[in-house]
Amino acid sequence: MPVPVVTRTLHATPAAVENAASTTPRLRAAKRPPARILVFASEHRLNASRAKIRSGQLILQMRNNGEDDHDIAIRNERGALVAQSPIIGSGDLGELRVKMLPGRYTLYCTVEGHEGLGMKAPLLVVRARKGGR
Repeated sequence: MPVPVVTRTLHATPAAVENAASTTPRLRAAKRPPARILVFASEHRLNASRAKIRSGQLILQMRNNGEDDHDIAIRNERGALVAQSPIIGSGDLGELRVKMLPGRYTLYCTVEGHEGLGMKAPLLVVRARKGGR
């Protein structure tokens, strides 16, 4: 047997609406969702879904469409390693979650010789604007 739904319409006077608005705390802006990049890897190429993101949290996923094992790493413009995934086997999907600061970066495969064969892609991280997007 279905449960009856009871609804009521409430009517507020203009003074009540004004009073409620003045006593209601302001809501904070919603937190911006993480940037997402999907990279497809094969012998010996990286194809990234985007080359520019806003600073903040990044979810970087790599799909290995090649026959060889690969990984995905991020290097800053000074050459320092920022993050690196474990080895991702053929047909598998790997993921990195990392907080990114503004700057220029390189996405690349750290398997010996792969970067030199072309497994790299640039990434530009720009400063996020205040208040969200």
